Amino acid sequence: MRVPLREILAAAGVALLIPAAAVAKPDSDKPDKGRDKAPKSEKAPKADKAPSSGESSEAVEAPKAVKAPKAPKTLKGKNVSRYNIDGTVSSIGSAAASSDPAATPDASGDDDVVVAVTRGNSRGVRFAGQSITFDLSRAVIKVADTNGDGARNLQDVKEGDTVKVKLRLARDGSSTQPYSADRFEVKVAEPEEEEPEVVTP
Repeated sequence: MRVPLREILAAAGVALLIPAAAVAKPDSDKPDKGRDKAPKSEKAPKADKAPSSGESSEAVEAPKAVKAPKAPKTLKGKNVSRYNIDGTVSSIGSAAASSDPAATPDASGDDDVVVAVTRGNSRGVRFAGQSITFDLSRAVIKVADTNGDGARNLQDVKEGDTVKVKLRLARDGSSTQPYSADRFEVKVAEPEEEEPEVVTP
């Protein structure tokens, strides 16, 4: 039986196409690198660094240092003059502060004494005839124990006592009443001598 040449050629062409089709892979089966590849995950933003226990979350401005007030001039050496004043006590304690308009307004006046000045040394004589307020809180008080409490202090001073006051005042005139006294002495009145009686025979 003769097979026509046309059919042989057709069968041979089909046989050649089948291996080629089996070896070649369609484009649709190839994985798409761009589509199948998983997208890179975005990096999470860095968290803010937490402040340490010694740091505050907000910057706090340090307070400025306050300058201390200047200390008053010390009453010693060439800055002062010494005064000796004699007079008579006119008021004591709070009564002294209230009766003296030149005294410091906020002073308690518990240690103040007003003296009616009668005389003084070459510097203190300028106060003669005036009533001057003295602060005895730091003064050495020399007085007799007139109230019998066993202590010698301002409580033993009486109105009308004759006194001698020693103090220092600034030469520039900056000192104000009540003047701080260094020494306050109450003079003891000497008893009058009685004249002897003359007996006539």
